[in-house]
Amino acid sequence: MVSSYNTVEIVIIITQAKDRIFFNLETNFDTGGTADITVHEKKKGGGLRELHQATGGACGGTSVDKAFINRLTEILGEPVMKSVREHYPETYLDILREFEVAKRRLKPNGEGKIRMTISYVVLNSLCEEIWNQRLEEIFKNVEGMEIKGDKLHIDVEVMKQFFEPSIKELIMHIQNILENPHTDVISIILLVGGSSNSKHIQSEVQKAFESIRLIVPPEAGLSVLKGAVIFGHCPTAIKSRILRYTYGTSVFPEFDPTIHREDKKTTIDDIYRCMDCFSPLVTAGTEIEIGHKEIGMFSTTSSFQDKATVKIFCSPHQKVEYTDDEGCFQLGEIAISLDKDILKMLLGQDFDVIYVFGDTELQVMAFDHDSGKLASSTLTIREET
Repeated sequence: MVSSYNTVEIVIIITQAKDRIFFNLETNFDTGGTADITVHEKKKGGGLRELHQATGGACGGTSVDKAFINRLTEILGEPVMKSVREHYPETYLDILREFEVAKRRLKPNGEGKIRMTISYVVLNSLCEEIWNQRLEEIFKNVEGMEIKGDKLHIDVEVMKQFFEPSIKELIMHIQNILENPHTDVISIILLVGGSSNSKHIQSEVQKAFESIRLIVPPEAGLSVLKGAVIFGHCPTAIKSRILRYTYGTSVFPEFDPTIHREDKKTTIDDIYRCMDCFSPLVTAGTEIEIGHKEIGMFSTTSSFQDKATVKIFCSPHQKVEYTDDEGCFQLGEIAISLDKDILKMLLGQDFDVIYVFGDTELQVMAFDHDSGKLASSTLTIREET
């Protein structure tokens, strides 16, 4: 155990389709159905230090819904479910809403069956039209699920099977984090987000990590929103973060046959250069504090150049050589207006770009290298990132 200060905790945000995770530089944006996992150390004064980069996957509430819908499709057939989605969308949403209620009834040591209302009239008419069978007949030989009136009865063990893939993936993610030597003093697992209200998920996580204290706050589904509001009022609450990506820029150095690939050779103003070279700024896995600055120094490659473009790239790998390496993608680009002095444009211009990391957004500023004068610049982020 550690003291009340420097407490190390895993924060797991398990979301459903109705939840929303707020985007930041090191956390995936998603509209629900994910488990986003971070590890923080509570510092003296209440600040948080991130010990492990944000991780997770599609193992939230929506993946449980998907398992249920897949099972329904196996039973009723794709033609029936396709017709429901395309021609009776309100029925499809009703099924998901009722299943949401049914999920909450699942208890760790529960037995028997869980009932949920189902849109009997629509489903029965489609089964008769497509398969020439009543809904009850189709479910007659289905193990663990049966139709009684307008209710679908699901065995508790079958309901648990819908949760099983998501819970296994969630536990695997946590185990991978615990194997990291920097996170071996974790004393608390904090579950928040819509699906954290599930007693079954709580029980399975606690069984998998019996030696770690599990906390599920009241109104766990609202904790994500509350945390975002608190962070908006106090953005310095997180003192440092672990970078999820390696950040760098695309540069065109003079071609060196001993280190550069021949297919990257190009000619600019009669000088052989290497295109698509990745020049790293910060490396994935590095801990950076709020306001951390990196400076990139650049020179124009052509005479009479009064504008420059600096492309910013990211990669989940620590070692990157070229911007088209596997996993590397363009985050955005900076358009910079340079001095229009004829002599400077003729001789070539040097300029510096300052990158500010650690906050919820990437900040950039460009300066003339010789005068230190702030240059006009615009950062454009690619929408697909």
